[in-house]
Amino acid sequence: MKKVLAVVILLISSFAIASDKDLEYPSSVPRPFGEVGIALNDAGSSPASFVSDVGLNWETRRFSNTTMFSYNSAKKDNDNTVGNFKGHSISASDMLLFKLKKDWLVGADYGYGRLNTTLYSKQGETLGAVIGKDYFSREWSFRLTGEYFKQFNERTDYPDAPGCKCTNGIQGASVGFWIPSPDTNHHFFFHESVSVYHEHATITDPSDPVTTAKEKADTAIAGAASLKLMIRF
Repeated sequence: MKKVLAVVILLISSFAIASDKDLEYPSSVPRPFGEVGIALNDAGSSPASFVSDVGLNWETRRFSNTTMFSYNSAKKDNDNTVGNFKGHSISASDMLLFKLKKDWLVGADYGYGRLNTTLYSKQGETLGAVIGKDYFSREWSFRLTGEYFKQFNERTDYPDAPGCKCTNGIQGASVGFWIPSPDTNHHFFFHESVSVYHEHATITDPSDPVTTAKEKADTAIAGAASLKLMIRF
C-alpha cells in the first residue's frame, strides 16, 4: 500500500509541475473545479477511503475564495459499536483568504459536516483561522496554508432514540498544499492536506456531570490526510 501511494504521489506531482509553464494571472471570475483522490483516516474509521469534491474557486488580485462540497466514503468501522456496517460523510465549506504583500494570505474557513452511519449520524460546524503563502518561480509555483480549527454545534442523532449534544470537542491544526498555485492560469493541480487534532471521548449523557467529566478527561490525538487531483475549468 505504501509503495502504491508513493507512486501515485510521484506521478501526480510530476504531472502538476510539468503543467506549470505559464504563470499568467487567472481570470477574475469564479471557476468550477472537481477533485478526486484518497483519504487516510483516523483510528475510528476505515483506514483509507475515496474522496471527491466539487466547487468554485475565485482568484482575484485581492482575495481567494473557495467554496466546496465534499464526499468521503469512510465508514466508522472501529468506533466501539456492533453492526455499524455502512457509513459516509458529506460536507460543505468556504475559505476566504485576503492577499497581502509578498504573496502572503490570511483569512478564515467555515465548514459544515455530517457523518451518516447505520447506527447514528453526527453533525457539526467548524471554524478556522488560516495563514498561507503563494510561492512563484519562472518554472513552478505552489500554495501552502496552515490553519487552526475548532468544531462546535456538534450533535448526534439516532434512528430510534432522542438525539443529544454528544460531542468530542475536536480542535486542531491542518496544512494544505497545492501545486501549481491556484493563483495561476492552469487546469490541473495536485492538492494535499494533513490534519492533526485533539479530541475527548464521546459524551454519552450530557445531563450526567460526573460521567461527562470522566469522558472529557479521556483525550486522544488523532490525524487524517488526503491526496487529490484537482481539475479546474
